[in-house]
Amino acid sequence: MQPTYPPPSNLQAVYGGAFRPQQQSPHSTRQKQNTKKNEGWRNLNKYNSRSGRPAYSTYESMHGPIIWRVVNGLLPIDAIQLGRDSDGAPIYAARAPLHGGWHIGKCRNAHSANISYGGNEVQIHNSFEILCGPPTSIVTVPQSGHLDLVGLATQPLEGGYEANGERLFVALAERIDGSLQVGKCGPAMNGCDYGYGGREETTFSYRVVCVAAASGIVFGGAPFSPPSNPPPPLSRGFGGDGYALTDARYGGTVITGSQPAFSHYGPVFWETVIDRQLPFSPVQLGRDSDGAPLFAARAAMHGGWHVGKCRNGREAFISYGGAEQIVHGDFQVLCGSPNAIVAIPQSGHLNIAALPMQPLESGHEENGERLYIGLVNFEGGVQVGKCSIAINGCNFGYDGREESSHHYSVVSLR
Repeated sequence: MQPTYPPPSNLQAVYGGAFRPQQQSPHSTRQKQNTKKNEGWRNLNKYNSRSGRPAYSTYESMHGPIIWRVVNGLLPIDAIQLGRDSDGAPIYAARAPLHGGWHIGKCRNAHSANISYGGNEVQIHNSFEILCGPPTSIVTVPQSGHLDLVGLATQPLEGGYEANGERLFVALAERIDGSLQVGKCGPAMNGCDYGYGGREETTFSYRVVCVAAASGIVFGGAPFSPPSNPPPPLSRGFGGDGYALTDARYGGTVITGSQPAFSHYGPVFWETVIDRQLPFSPVQLGRDSDGAPLFAARAAMHGGWHVGKCRNGREAFISYGGAEQIVHGDFQVLCGSPNAIVAIPQSGHLNIAALPMQPLESGHEENGERLYIGLVNFEGGVQVGKCSIAINGCNFGYDGREESSHHYSVVSLR
């Protein structure tokens, strides 16, 4: 019997429909109203504590709307992964009414949220909201102590308020265990408060989450540059201008050493590693034999762009020529929303014409053969490698060698 290859535990088995950003005219009535409302975001006045749901529930950014969505039993397909837990699981920003205010915390799924309050980590079931939108619509700005609204160059994401009306904003705190926690900050708070291990923790240095504005805003420790080209159309057709082409090369020609054409698929995209730090929202696709999270990586190599894996931003492991090649620093990582992808079982040569969904085209051989992301159950983990119509299985690197598996799953858009 052919084995099945479920995604890692932190990826849902069913990811929901494709991402459909809301198209807004720059002169729409809604945007004009939001612009007028947003002019006062530096105002330090408190909320009226009896005002109910926070006023700021939708933001317009240069990449589309950022929205707080009410959970209805399923994680929204455009939920923005802001952090990662100590076990590598994705963390999303959540908020809920609590003790006369609206407080900000985190969630790993649609079943419960964890919010810090009064020294404890409070668990909220079902009745909460999740921050959603394009991952490129946000930036993070370093802060220390009290949130400096006057000194910020771009609007912070206001997510709630205390019972006395003090405004609360979404913040990220990095812990010594490598996790990136989601919490709350504000002008009246001396740092970022977040829940962890049943307690309310506080860190003096943190990052506040803001709306993406012009380029040059600090994003994950480096200037943020939106993709220069619009994402390609996500055709569901076969042949012609669709993705299921008989000739699996770029237009039938050899493109030696050039970056693959498909670098942005709406809610998922490739980001270059900077200063050996993982980008802001890497998508965990696998796990190593020791349980460590694995991310898809790609790099220019031997006249092509090859797909492999990484555990961090320092080095990537890519199979080539019978060996596992190590690439230091100069590589890209797949980022975005894990809710937008799904793994489809395959055997042998990739059968693109039979796929019900678009595979993530991620690289090419020196001769132009297209390469896609493959996942393989191996040695107690889920390894990340490459597959194509020309490869009889999925090739991946492990323990210095290039391994191959006849059975695998190809990563595709849901």
